[in-house]
Amino acid sequence: MAKSGLEYGRVSLSVRYKTVFFPVDTLRFAVTLREAGFILPDRLEQAVLASPLGARVEPSGLVARRGDIAIGTNPDRLVLMVHAPDPQEAATEMDSLESILRDRYAVDSPALAMFYELLTEATVKAGRNPLQSWISHLGQVRFLGEASHIVGQDVAPYGLRLVPAGQIPDQADWFDIRVEPRVLAPAEYHSLSIVFRNAVRETVFDFARNLDQTLDRLVSLVEEGQPEP
Repeated sequence: MAKSGLEYGRVSLSVRYKTVFFPVDTLRFAVTLREAGFILPDRLEQAVLASPLGARVEPSGLVARRGDIAIGTNPDRLVLMVHAPDPQEAATEMDSLESILRDRYAVDSPALAMFYELLTEATVKAGRNPLQSWISHLGQVRFLGEASHIVGQDVAPYGLRLVPAGQIPDQADWFDIRVEPRVLAPAEYHSLSIVFRNAVRETVFDFARNLDQTLDRLVSLVEEGQPEP
């Protein structure tokens, strides 16, 4: 069944470049964003005015904001980042930024990318008690029985962490999806935390665009087989 009440917390979509230098002068890029309707922070406006002609200035952190959209850069780590209210809007805005890089600076962002990465947190209103759902799925796992003996009291699962089988975190292609009861309301809400990183741009963009449905299906799977409240 479809879940209502999906709410995203922090959402960011970033691209990490494999170049030696950040592929565009950040200050010039910020000025271009201002022309596109973004507002620059005061420190950056002052840097624009004070920068000597021909100087390359590489500010880090927030460089522009427009409504709920924020653009960040980290030239030391070669990262361009979009913060947005939801993953779909983050993908749309990153696409626009890369179009600006291509059209104004002849920078082929996807060709220079080492990987793209989506980071987000979300909560979903539960249809069935998340605590009981996890006990139903994993309560009979042998590990829990032996762990209860070691700890000295009964233990229960508190969610699950999903990663790609046979892979390690320190690589371009990786994901980490955590599903667990929300700490402040564990009987009423699911809490989800997502890291999704891939060297193929469209793999990340497709994941971002379809994340609502993905989380809906994961939560439905968690609650599967539990009686209605």
